[in-house]
Amino acid sequence: MKAGWLAVAAWALAACGPPSQVDAVNQGASHGCAFYQRCGLIGSQSGAAYPDQDHCMISLQGQLNSYWPVAQCNNHINGSAFNACLTAMDNTACNNAADFLNTVLNKCGESTVCSG
Repeated sequence: MKAGWLAVAAWALAACGPPSQVDAVNQGASHGCAFYQRCGLIGSQSGAAYPDQDHCMISLQGQLNSYWPVAQCNNHINGSAFNACLTAMDNTACNNAADFLNTVLNKCGESTVCSG
């Protein structure tokens, strides 16, 4: 019985670890699209980056797959850096190119997120 509990505990700890590359891409796209939504950049209005949430998700998933490639990032996601990236996405100011570039290039860059 003791061995069974140890196996469950080991599985639970592994499940709480950093995300896979695929999960990171999906979570990153979700947070990225939340930024675009919050900043009024999803919809039919003039200046919108995406016509709807689905187009945003598909586009950002593709971009993040290139930005965080499987070969370099799968099983190498740095959990704390990835969480900082998601937080930065959530807090990036609208209409502030410097803040946007700081999030994309520094806080969410491959060398930061895939350093685990």
